[in-house]
Amino acid sequence: MPHFLAYPKRWQDYAATIVGGVLVNLVWASATVAVMTVMGIEVTPVAGEDIFGSWRQLALMWPPVGLEELLFRAPLAIPVAFGLERGLAPLVVALSMLFGWAHGGGIPHIIVQGGVGLVLSLIFLKCGGLYHRPIRGWLCSTASHGLYDSAIWLAVFFGGP
Repeated sequence: MPHFLAYPKRWQDYAATIVGGVLVNLVWASATVAVMTVMGIEVTPVAGEDIFGSWRQLALMWPPVGLEELLFRAPLAIPVAFGLERGLAPLVVALSMLFGWAHGGGIPHIIVQGGVGLVLSLIFLKCGGLYHRPIRGWLCSTASHGLYDSAIWLAVFFGGP
């Protein structure tokens, strides 16, 4: 097993994993969107909706994040439960691609959000999914996902589109 998936031993290790995931996702999403923009490919997070209009919308974004994490990360606990860890990598890739597709349906979203989903899957696995503690893994991936979405929300709210 790769060292970066070693089970956290202290609460600081969980916090570092969550914050590290947020930072990696922000860098990944910013870089890929910038490259696509230079290439003339438009990547809009939610076409035709203004989700950045009020603080209430920031709070309302968290419950769907938990549901998304349940939908796209919980299946990763199934191969672990049955000792089939070899099938985990293809499942991580497939669920990450579905996560990207669910956020926009096109190749740009599969690339940008699929990369984000890949990081969230690794957080889920590291924080508990690989160690028969899927709820702990889900809590960590949900926290990282919610903080990532909140960071984007704050950047757009204060910085403009």
